[in-house]
Amino acid sequence: MRNDLKKISFFRKIRALLPEGLSEHYKDYVYFRKLIKESEKLTGSQWEAFQVEKLKSVIRLCWEQIEGYREHWDAAGFHPDHFKSLDDITRIPVITKDIIRQSPSSFTNPHKISRVLQTTGGSTGIPFQFYEPSNAGIIEKAFMHELWSGFYPQVSLKTK
Repeated sequence: MRNDLKKISFFRKIRALLPEGLSEHYKDYVYFRKLIKESEKLTGSQWEAFQVEKLKSVIRLCWEQIEGYREHWDAAGFHPDHFKSLDDITRIPVITKDIIRQSPSSFTNPHKISRVLQTTGGSTGIPFQFYEPSNAGIIEKAFMHELWSGFYPQVSLKTK
């Protein structure tokens, strides 16, 4: 085990010498850090409009490309056109883990090629599996680094 840790440490040292731009999904990292910085300048109404537009696009994508969402929402009488403001979020029918477990493939975007299977620890007694985009980790890192940059100005992909 200790030798494995030494190998990881060695590769991290080598990686630290390489330019950040060589990292997989580097463009996503830069895009989201920029988006976060720009969003901090938005007024309250601008921020709400931004949120509504992003949610509309996600809802529309789910409706058009993911069979499970479309069927569940349609059965409950919800259509993407019903979402016009943040208050309308309560109109979206809830989709539970149990619903997804009944047909996990119908809640997976068949058009999303680059995805990774994730599994929860099963703290409720039953582990849960789901797919997430392969760039989800780098997006999370962009958010964390942007938050940390308020305290540590030199935060980058090379930050451990």
